[in-house]
Amino acid sequence: MLTGQAAIVDVETTGISSRDVVVEIAALLFTYSKETGEFISRDDYYQGYQEPPFEIEPEATAVHGLTRDNLRGKSIDKQKVREILEKAAFLVAHNAVFDRGFVNRIFPEFSDKKWHCSMRSINWIRTGCRNKQLQTILAHHHIIPSRAHSAYDDVACLYELLSQTENKTGQPYFATVMNSLPVRDKSEMNRDGDAGDYLYGIYVDGWEEWMASYLKAGVRTRLRRWNALSPKQQIFLKEEYGLDEHDDLFS
Repeated sequence: MLTGQAAIVDVETTGISSRDVVVEIAALLFTYSKETGEFISRDDYYQGYQEPPFEIEPEATAVHGLTRDNLRGKSIDKQKVREILEKAAFLVAHNAVFDRGFVNRIFPEFSDKKWHCSMRSINWIRTGCRNKQLQTILAHHHIIPSRAHSAYDDVACLYELLSQTENKTGQPYFATVMNSLPVRDKSEMNRDGDAGDYLYGIYVDGWEEWMASYLKAGVRTRLRRWNALSPKQQIFLKEEYGLDEHDDLFS
C-alpha cells in the first residue's frame, strides 16, 4: 500500500484583515492511503494559543470566544508546528485560503506548501447540507464538537468528517480532497494566466461575489452574463451552487 502524510490545520484570529494575527492554531498530522484516501493513523498533534499584541475584534471574539485577557502569557510553540508542517506532503483546511494566508505569515518558509480545501473540493450542497459552513456540515453528519469555532475541535472534527464515506463515490471524503487541485488566490491565478484550469474542486476567489451579483441582476443582464461564460465555467457554477434544479435562473 502506498501511503503519505498530510496535516489538517485550523487557525483562529483577531479578525480577518491583513493586520490581524493568529491567536490559536491546531495541526493534526496523519498517514493516509494514496490509493483510496483512507486514514491509516494519527501521527502527531499540536494545539496552542498566542497572546495578541492588541485587542481582539468583538466580532471575532463572538465567533471563537477568545479575548486578549484570557490569552495573557500564551505563546505558540512554533518549532512544534514546524515539525508537523515539514512532515506533511500537503495541508488541508476548511476554507483553506483563509488559513493558508495566516499560516504563511508566521511560517513563510512553508509558503510553497500545497493546501487543499475541504470546503471547496466537495459539493456539500449535493450531500444534503444547507451550506458549506463547517458547523452545518458537521451537524448534517452527526458530528458534534464540544465547542464550535475552536481550532482544537475543528481540526479533530474535520478529521472525523473526512474519514466518512461519500455516497456518490463510495470512498472517504478525503479521497476527493486529496485529488483536488491545490488552492490559489486570485492574484496567483491572474499571474500564472491559467485560472480556467482551476474551476473544479478549489476555492476560486471572486466567484461568490460574481454569483451574488448575478442573482440580483435582471433577467436580460443575467442572460448576457451567463452567455459570456465558457461551458466549463457554466458547469462549475451549476455544480458549485447546487442549482441544477433551478435552470430557470439561467434562461
